[in-house]
Amino acid sequence: MNIDEIFNGFADGLLIVTDQGTLVCANQYARLICHSLMQDTHHSPFVPKEVWQICRVVTELDHTASCPEPISVLEGEFYAGHLNSIRVRTRWVQLNEADRPSLLVILEDKAQLTRQMAIAEAQNCGLTPRETQVWLLHRAGNSRSQIAAQLYISVDTVKKHIKSTRAKREVAQWQQTDWLERSQPRKETWPNPDEQPFTASTGHSVSSLRHG
Repeated sequence: MNIDEIFNGFADGLLIVTDQGTLVCANQYARLICHSLMQDTHHSPFVPKEVWQICRVVTELDHTASCPEPISVLEGEFYAGHLNSIRVRTRWVQLNEADRPSLLVILEDKAQLTRQMAIAEAQNCGLTPRETQVWLLHRAGNSRSQIAAQLYISVDTVKKHIKSTRAKREVAQWQQTDWLERSQPRKETWPNPDEQPFTASTGHSVSSLRHG
């Protein structure tokens, strides 16, 4: 499996960038983000300036080191139009075929992450198709009136679906907590002979025999 196949298996955008800002490789989602930021320069060998501004901080922090340690991670965020907020994380990596270290850049679309979490919640809570539609729009930051307009339903119906969804989430969370508690191994408890007197055949306890 080559690096392109590995990269394309990730939901986030992944890029490898040189310390001069030249793009080495990227997965499909990263290319989509970059193309949306560089509409007039699709064939540019460089990463978008919004991404490079964050990467450049890493290069400036350690521009004198010949082989920077791959443990420092820098995070940043920028807005990319219809893609909303993009979270950027970058760190040094040393590729086998490269003479100089490169930057691994992770692009995370926060709107996409929120949608994925909402879908997982809908599946885990057993929401109906309509409840799922309402919940996805609610988690995306839409107001109740906006949800009602997009789905052609009343605001009261939106409130009802949100209330039902929250109730189902509480039940799912309670069931998960109960399952975790039940799955924990129980410790065997044995009586302490110093605290619990043993009854002899005479009908007297050991403690009473000592003082009898």
